[in-house]
Amino acid sequence: MDEVSQLANFVATFDRFPARALKLARFGFVDWFGVALAGSRWPAARILSDWAREAAEKPLSTVVGRGFKTSPDRAALLNGTFAHILDFDDTHPEVILHTSAPLCAALLAAAEPVRADGRRVLQSYIVGFEAGVRIARALWPSHYERGWHMTGTAGSMAAAAGVSRLLGLDAERTAVALSLAATQAGGLRVNFGTMAKSLHAGRAAANGVVSAQLAARGFTAAPNGLSGRLGYISVTAEAGGNPAALASGLGERWEIEENSFKPFACGLVTHPTIQAVLELRAELGGGVERLESLRARVNPLVLELTGIARPETGLQGKFSIYHAAAIAWVDGKAGEAQFTDEAVRRPEVRAVLGRVQVEADGNLKPDEAVVEVTLADGTTYRRSVHGQKGTPANPMTEAELAEKFLDLAGPTLGMDRAKELLGALSGFEVLPDVGILLELASGPGPGQRAPA
Repeated sequence: MDEVSQLANFVATFDRFPARALKLARFGFVDWFGVALAGSRWPAARILSDWAREAAEKPLSTVVGRGFKTSPDRAALLNGTFAHILDFDDTHPEVILHTSAPLCAALLAAAEPVRADGRRVLQSYIVGFEAGVRIARALWPSHYERGWHMTGTAGSMAAAAGVSRLLGLDAERTAVALSLAATQAGGLRVNFGTMAKSLHAGRAAANGVVSAQLAARGFTAAPNGLSGRLGYISVTAEAGGNPAALASGLGERWEIEENSFKPFACGLVTHPTIQAVLELRAELGGGVERLESLRARVNPLVLELTGIARPETGLQGKFSIYHAAAIAWVDGKAGEAQFTDEAVRRPEVRAVLGRVQVEADGNLKPDEAVVEVTLADGTTYRRSVHGQKGTPANPMTEAELAEKFLDLAGPTLGMDRAKELLGALSGFEVLPDVGILLELASGPGPGQRAPA
């Protein structure tokens, strides 16, 4: 049995899910609902919602936060995009894959019409997650270095795997679904800092739904569409990639345990610097006038991914290590409000931005940073971070994830409904129908206004 067949067989048949994997899958959905509901208020969400309403001929699946239903593939497209708009969604740091944004969106869109129960959806999430990250490992690092956005590419296959399991496809049909997703997968890193980046996640979710649904109906595709000589891995990764990674440790080593949840609403590689700045600010008291300079040493990947020196929009700010450091010093936080168009243009933030210096240091890992702050009186303070908050080595607690969720979902749904949704999510595994979650997440509760 080749690697793709082994992977497809795992997706279709594995049934020995450890309790920790199920718990982390639930965490993935809690985080996903929070970031998606917050994202549903942003301009990109309005544009997509207007487009989808015009073609809502099969209103089967809920668009979160916007108060309407559309076809499953369009709901997946919108919800997957919403979840990635803020760049606040979870990330597998070793392959820079935002797995949950497309995977949760695809699963919920496909699950609602068939009234799937919570355990079925969680199990589908786990196999989709495990498949997606292994595909990313088979592509890493050359695929990413060439300019592909892993969330748009491997995320498509993660979504296809998850929905294949949800719909009960056998291993042969699952391999076809993966091949169909591969032939549609795309997303370019040149679009980081624009609306198109979040669209990659939405497109991946829609690809996953369409691929699994077509495979279920007997649509054909090359069964070796991932690993063949002309398959996705060989075509988009150097030296044929690493197809052996597809089946490595299936059912024994759990990639979901390496997932990271974000405490800050920006690119993951900026988080060690933000954490160091926040710790120094808490110690020193902050103050724009008191700051003479702020110097950060980071892994070279940080400047490659987030090197925008003077961002002009909030989306660009999410990919600016300079803005991330400046706003952390000025505001003492780095949440959704710190990465808006208004935030990057604030005079005090611009003033600090001009005092931020960032240097690449190949001796540092991507999850490490060293920050030095010099005050106006000439004193210098230093802080090092090794393994920032949210990583498996320093995880966010369930209470911290709940607080993040309420901060994000509350303004969209109203706090009472957001708390009701959080309560339902806490019992995800025993839900008789995940449509319960989507009804609560569909839009604002009584007395709340819908997003424009």
